This record gives sequence, structure tokens and C-alpha cells, in this order.
Amino acid sequence: MSSFIRKPVGLIAAALTASIIGSVFSTQSVIASLQSIDVEVPLATRLSMTVGDFAILPMLGGLTAICFVVGFTVAALCRRFLGGDRTAWYVIAGASALISTLLIMKAVLLITPIAGTRTLLGLLSFGLAGAIGGWVFAKISGQPERVQ
Repeated sequence: MSSFIRKPVGLIAAALTASIIGSVFSTQSVIASLQSIDVEVPLATRLSMTVGDFAILPMLGGLTAICFVVGFTVAALCRRFLGGDRTAWYVIAGASALISTLLIMKAVLLITPIAGTRTLLGLLSFGLAGAIGGWVFAKISGQPERVQ
């Protein structure tokens, strides 16, 4: 597969992966907050809430893809001029792109668009989802390994 195809496919896969994982983390963070005030959340409700929150995936996936385009472009430039491990640059870019976007939205718009990221742990969990997305992008978009 050519680089012309690997990069867009990698971006879509990374955004989808990060969005799904981020959505699950966000839902679980909200449920943990409810449980901290002694609200009982049965397993069936937990699962229903998790699946129900997938309704935001089109919006979240689009926003994540935009964040990743910016972050991964910066990562590629950093790697080109500073060197270093390609995968590490994309993992860091994925995490920082999502965290910084959420923090900028909070500062500028005075809202936290994803309820599960209102706490530090929730924000860092979303960053972890971005890091995983960055790893997915690095693996899919990189040069294929040659079999000897």
C-alpha cells in the first residue's frame, strides 16, 4: 500500500480508535463520579450508558481527526528536524492533541464538551486514548516492514 493511501487510512483508524476508547473512558469516568456520591449503577446500566454514549462518535471522531491532522503534522516536522523515534512522536502528538484541544475549548468557550474529562483523571484518560490513536497511526502509516 502506498504512503498516499496509508496516511489517510491510518488517520481514520487512529481517530476511530481514539474516539471509541475516549468515549468508553469518559462514560466510565461519569459513572465513577456517580458512584462516589453513593449512586448505585448496575452492570446493565453501565453497559447501556457506554453503548448509548457511542451516539457522539460521529462528532467526536471528526473533532479527533482534525486534532490529529494538526498534531501528527507537528510530530512529523519535529521528527524531521529533531530526529527520534517515529512512533514515540505520534503517541505524544495523539495525547497532547486531544488534551490541548479540550483545555483550549474550556478556556475559550468556558465549557467542557465531554463530561468525563472534567476531572484530571478523566482528562488524562482521554489523553491515553489519544496516545493509543497515535500509536495506531504510526503503525498503519509507516513504511511496511520488508520480509527477508
